[in-house]
Amino acid sequence: MRLSRLVRPIAAILAFLALSNAVPAQSPWQQPASDLASQIASILGHGTARLMIHNLSSLPVDEIPAIRKLLEQDLRASGVAASGAANDTIIRVTLSESARDRTWVAEVIQGDNTQVAVVDVPQGPPLPSNPRAEMILRRVSLYESKEPFIGGFEFDNEMVLLTPHAVKHEVLADEGWEEQHNIPIPARPPLARDPRGLLLPTAQRRGFEAWLPGLHCTGSLGDLKEQFTIDCHPSDDPWPLTTTAAIPSSPASSPTPNPPPNPPPPLQTVPATPRIRAFYNGARDYFTGVVSPSQGVEIPPFYSAVNVQWKTPNALVFGTIDGKILLADEGKIITLNGTSDWGSDFATIHEGCGSGLPIVSGNGNSNTDTLRAYQITGSDASPSSTPLPIEGTITALWSAPDGKSVLAVIRNAQNQYEVDRVTALCN
Repeated sequence: MRLSRLVRPIAAILAFLALSNAVPAQSPWQQPASDLASQIASILGHGTARLMIHNLSSLPVDEIPAIRKLLEQDLRASGVAASGAANDTIIRVTLSESARDRTWVAEVIQGDNTQVAVVDVPQGPPLPSNPRAEMILRRVSLYESKEPFIGGFEFDNEMVLLTPHAVKHEVLADEGWEEQHNIPIPARPPLARDPRGLLLPTAQRRGFEAWLPGLHCTGSLGDLKEQFTIDCHPSDDPWPLTTTAAIPSSPASSPTPNPPPNPPPPLQTVPATPRIRAFYNGARDYFTGVVSPSQGVEIPPFYSAVNVQWKTPNALVFGTIDGKILLADEGKIITLNGTSDWGSDFATIHEGCGSGLPIVSGNGNSNTDTLRAYQITGSDASPSSTPLPIEGTITALWSAPDGKSVLAVIRNAQNQYEVDRVTALCN
């Protein structure tokens, strides 16, 4: 009897100590887990969700269960029951890091709506000397306007922008961008509600080429002695889908004889690669599915497409008008897994942690958006970066002619438009 009385309190004490040590009291992940759970709960309110954790950082695998336990406990305290069970609501947490800091990003996915929560994590334990590689997207604001933009490119301290109704030429001065030219585009049939367009430099010195619904334009920026020129004519010719093949490289061993003094630099020089073109239906505001060169298979109508390296260099990833993300290559079409939260705008970056990685907009609500890089392996698309939060809605996205960045047009809550340059860093 006396031994029984002693065993019970000892067992209770041991059970209490075991519970209290399940997650160390001094865990460096307690505060960031609490902060992230609070943001997630403010998005979801009360309910249930599936919690998924994707580790892109150098944290050891055995740290993840403790972080999951902290998140589950803090979410439960805020009224959100999160587990690994299947659920229509998904909380996808990505643990990432750079050479200087750590960031946790939570994507809260409810049907077609995705919202993002972000916390910066104190350094805590030192990072290993060789952290796991990760692509980090960075953006820089270039230009702001009340007008929507549907295409453009930059070079040196100049920029050419395409709107549904004009081509603008801007030069960067000490006080900011100064408009040099604003040339109207000839009138044509009524445009779709979300008009598309494409503007690329050409091999001709300071030349450019533009595609709009039912219209093809060529022009030149001129130089100090020449004027800006543009010539447009009706056209149903296919549009380029691969903007990084605009200009072949110039051999360094073939200088021009008797060059003029201080010649203007070329716009861009990139390796020459086959260019994929597609026919655009301006009345319906999508591409018909007819592409050249042929993919050897019938492609359904689509909104956006990018050229990626898969089994061949001409593989095409595209988003159909019914919301599917497909890949066409070698006479076959497959459905890409892991694309349920992709938006309708794609582009590619050919520098960073890989070549030709798709950069994809999110399918969030009308006030916020995201950009994220993906790696395609087999039939799966897996994130290669954490989401880059966007304060507004992405209305257009295209690759820069040199392939080193993408340009994004963002509409904010005040209906102002901003052109941003997005680049990729690899640690």
